[in-house]
Amino acid sequence: YAPNTQRALKADWTVWYAWCVEPSNHHDHERRCAFPITPAVLIEFITAHSPGEVRAADGTRSVDERITHHRVKSARTLERYLSSLRALHRLAGFKDDPTADADVEATRRLVMRGRTRARPKKPFRLAQVEEILALEAKTIREKRDRAMLAVAYSAMLRRSELVALEVHDLAFDADGSGTATVKFSKTDQDAEGHVRYLAPFAVVALDMWLKEAKIVTGSLFRRVLHNGTVGQKALTDHEVARVFKRLAHRVDAGGLGT
Repeated sequence: YAPNTQRALKADWTVWYAWCVEPSNHHDHERRCAFPITPAVLIEFITAHSPGEVRAADGTRSVDERITHHRVKSARTLERYLSSLRALHRLAGFKDDPTADADVEATRRLVMRGRTRARPKKPFRLAQVEEILALEAKTIREKRDRAMLAVAYSAMLRRSELVALEVHDLAFDADGSGTATVKFSKTDQDAEGHVRYLAPFAVVALDMWLKEAKIVTGSLFRRVLHNGTVGQKALTDHEVARVFKRLAHRVDAGGLGT
């Protein structure tokens, strides 16, 4: 398996095991056996991570996304859980497939119906990127955020590719442009690597961030603590998503200075 798949299997197993062994997760306050995986426990797991169920006057059942709680997962995440558990069950030497059980499949269809439609995210436009980069960066965190946006937009990088960049992946040219070598991406599972172009505006924003943060080696985009101290750990792709969402919101609200 590719490294990302290995990480996903480990993460999904952790969620499954933690849910099974914690008595408070179950109506009878009894732990569930995590392995081998049984259809009955799998149905409980699916239901526990889905919105609440409603019944119409004619007796038909469906889930209502308005009936939610802290454990509810998206339809896509539930599908991934089932795929991971199927693979782990098979790798452990069990020939049966608990996810193929008729009742499990019926439960899966019930909780997925109407929840698998794509919700496309609103992309950044060039005008928005230019507006953000034109505003003064007053804090070190703002300099980092602008550098991330500029590099991501110029090099057309996914969030996971962006946070994986290190200083030695960069190369700068005399004309003010540069390149970033992406060592691993979703479309390059064998990590052969490929080079992406960095426009001069991205190089300027990046240089400003690196000098301010005094980064000369290691991860490119790191966490900034509340006191302005730059940490050693790279941001996660989820943190990048929150940063970009915040930038977009401030532009829409009339500028980053608001």
